[in-house]
Amino acid sequence: MATRNEILIELWKDTDIRDCLSKQPDYLQDEILSEAFLSMAEKTEKQLNQLRDDGYIKFYMIKIILNMANNKNGKFFRQFRNYVEFIGEHEQGLDYPNENLESGEDTVIKKKVEAGLAELHWYKGGLIELYVGDYNRNARKLSRDTGIPYSSLVRTLNATKQELKKLIKL
Repeated sequence: MATRNEILIELWKDTDIRDCLSKQPDYLQDEILSEAFLSMAEKTEKQLNQLRDDGYIKFYMIKIILNMANNKNGKFFRQFRNYVEFIGEHEQGLDYPNENLESGEDTVIKKKVEAGLAELHWYKGGLIELYVGDYNRNARKLSRDTGIPYSSLVRTLNATKQELKKLIKL
């Protein structure tokens, strides 16, 4: 009888599972793999051993991957597949005031934004500053350069922007 970790490591190294995963969209592969292993880790050791002993564990894992990739009504689709690129959409994005303007209103807004960013967790504040500043609102490029999965990054940015809006109460 193998332990849960041994079984999960065996699945991690399996080439058939990797082949199945490689046929899914590139931007979803990390999320699919993470969610599939999370699903398998929720199984009891007895359930995993039963699947393994019966020879169905690989099929079960591949079915989880295919369901996540193709099911339009599932939880995975709602969490990871329904995000669109929002480059340059000022309605959704955080728009820094023009630093060249010296109006009193812009200065007040800038100070509120900076105070709100200071209140955020360093990770969230740093992502927002990178996203708005260095990456010119390009989440795909930020994702590629940081190694953070795109869907996860977009979810974090959206949640952080909402939190920042509440903090500065514009």
